[in-house]
Amino acid sequence: LVQSDIAYYNYHGRHYFYKFQKFEAIFPVFMEYLWIISNKKSNINIFNDFRNKSISIGTKGTGSRLNAIDVLSEAGLEDGIDFYGISISKKKSIDGLLSGSIDAAIFTSRSIPKELQNSHHDLRFHALPNGLINKLKSRNPYYIKTNPEIFNKINIQTIGIKSILIGRKDLSGGDVETIVKTLIRFDEILSSKEDLINFLKVKEIPIN
Repeated sequence: LVQSDIAYYNYHGRHYFYKFQKFEAIFPVFMEYLWIISNKKSNINIFNDFRNKSISIGTKGTGSRLNAIDVLSEAGLEDGIDFYGISISKKKSIDGLLSGSIDAAIFTSRSIPKELQNSHHDLRFHALPNGLINKLKSRNPYYIKTNPEIFNKINIQTIGIKSILIGRKDLSGGDVETIVKTLIRFDEILSSKEDLINFLKVKEIPIN
């Protein structure tokens, strides 16, 4: 189970991934979203305000970090020149946002952590402008424009990345069906989808 951008990097040999093409996408499982959150005391209102700020961009080697760098680079912001990139985990990013020890955090996940939702009055949730999203999508086909709910039926415009199930090209149809049935048994989200097994038998899912 991988993000579609990581599968894309592997398939095309981008970033620090070796080119590897002996796999296929089986089906998309769920969407993950890019969240950009700052402490209100840091007075970040527009993207230009991220200059000279400390921003958690995730630990090295993670897809979340690559997503954060994509967005900041497309906005004309370079780590070490325009902002201070902090390489820490999502848990430490949450603690830093709440304590004010960092100005902002950018990470990719299915939802906003409860700790941040419960302290939303002290935080600012930043939407991605249309122009920036269009630039990102033109260079990176795995990004999807989306408007997920952040809390209390409030939505925000950002980008999404599909998490997809991939498998070796030499997997048999029976192997794939066994894997999918196992996932359905252990994931309530998947188990709520009607006729998913029949859908998978007849549909080809593109990697992006």
